Amino acid sequence: MGIWRMGASDLAGFLNIFMPLLMVAVAVVLYLWRGWTERTALQSAMKNLSGNEYSVLEHPGIRTPQGVMTVDYAVVSVYGIFLVVTSDFKGRVTGSEEASEWTLSNRRGSRPVENPLLRVDAFARAMRRALPNYRFARPVAIVAYPARAILNVRSTQHVTYLSKVMDIIGSHNVQTISFSQASGMASALRYADVNSGADEVVLSDMM
Repeated sequence: MGIWRMGASDLAGFLNIFMPLLMVAVAVVLYLWRGWTERTALQSAMKNLSGNEYSVLEHPGIRTPQGVMTVDYAVVSVYGIFLVVTSDFKGRVTGSEEASEWTLSNRRGSRPVENPLLRVDAFARAMRRALPNYRFARPVAIVAYPARAILNVRSTQHVTYLSKVMDIIGSHNVQTISFSQASGMASALRYADVNSGADEVVLSDMM
């Protein structure tokens, strides 16, 4: 029995088949890795933000007759209250502040989703009902997407990228409430937060 040896033509054929598959695999890994690192970077920045001037709640939830209203982050500070909703979607995002639905489009097609600003508004209204002593606070809404998303949204509120969230929070540097008010509101929100031990959470589908 002879021993088969790979010739130059065999190697070339193998590379013609294998290399495109390898390049596609690498591209997919890098695509997913970039989105993961953006979200991880934001999560790390939020943890570092917690301190004397800022209180950060991750996935806080407030129960209402319609279910548990939640956002990804609630940041309470003397400079304001920031409600952040994030998404992993990397295609084209089309919508407006007033619309009930936005459209997500990519190579797989298009589909409507609930306007994520409505999710922030629902949480803000639930927060005002649950924390009546802090109704004076006017939250800043932030909806953030990965860098590969193409944002075509008309809004006076912040519809931005994950990498810009901390810049937006940092740009609010004028004190609007006292330290005692911010501290009290953060404590009251933590007390109202059902997600720390909740079995049921209602989340908007932004994927």
